[in-house]
Amino acid sequence: MGVTRKPPEAALNRLIAFLNFAYPERSREKFIQKEVKRRVMPLLSPVTSEVLEFHLARLIGEINRIGLRPHWVITPAEIAVSGLRPGERVLRLQDTRWVLSKVPLSAGQRESVYYDIVRSFEEGDFGRLRICPVCWHFFAAKDFRENICSAGCKKSARARTAKVRMARLRKRRKLAAKKAKQASQTKQDQEKFQKFREYLGLRNKRQLTEKELKSIADIKNKLPGRGETLKKWDAQQRTGLSLESIWSSLSDEVRAIFGIPARRD
Repeated sequence: MGVTRKPPEAALNRLIAFLNFAYPERSREKFIQKEVKRRVMPLLSPVTSEVLEFHLARLIGEINRIGLRPHWVITPAEIAVSGLRPGERVLRLQDTRWVLSKVPLSAGQRESVYYDIVRSFEEGDFGRLRICPVCWHFFAAKDFRENICSAGCKKSARARTAKVRMARLRKRRKLAAKKAKQASQTKQDQEKFQKFREYLGLRNKRQLTEKELKSIADIKNKLPGRGETLKKWDAQQRTGLSLESIWSSLSDEVRAIFGIPARRD
């Protein structure tokens, strides 16, 4: 069972708001947003620890190149009603209590965004950053198992999963039907070839019954070219050509002649 954590600190909330905001295309804010997403997204994807360390080092390296300048402010402890941030302590001076807080002294929005990333690292909240696979919005997970941002998106994800399952089921059924058809066709081809083999063997038999003579004549009359086709098969056998090779050279129309007739009830 996941461990539910306290609400994220302001730094992560500001970062999420910035990443989700719909800035106009070609604006400076949109450019910064795309840059930050490009550096943050690899940290939210399932990768190996080596790949994660590589992208994490690149992000920290970029932050170090920016040269962020923090600024410290002192606030009466009574005013800091939201509680202390990680690393902050209450300073007692005589009969008063104060909280020393570190805030960004930035040159612009880009520095402010990267400062929020650093603060979310320091506060231990960055690991809660997620991107919803349904609406593609960033959000802070309540516990480390949570990957979808809202009940509406969860419902959509379940519906999408159900559609995927049904599609896979239909595909499996279609594949099974195709295999069954192929197996049935293979069996029919084998039965036709066996009848073809028996027919050629019957023609070489010396003493034939009336029924066998009739069977030979019936198939002969159905063959294209009739006697000429039979002579061709005899010549092919004399040259050493196998029955399998002769059968493989026949058209589907000729093979159908050796099909087993349907039963008449």
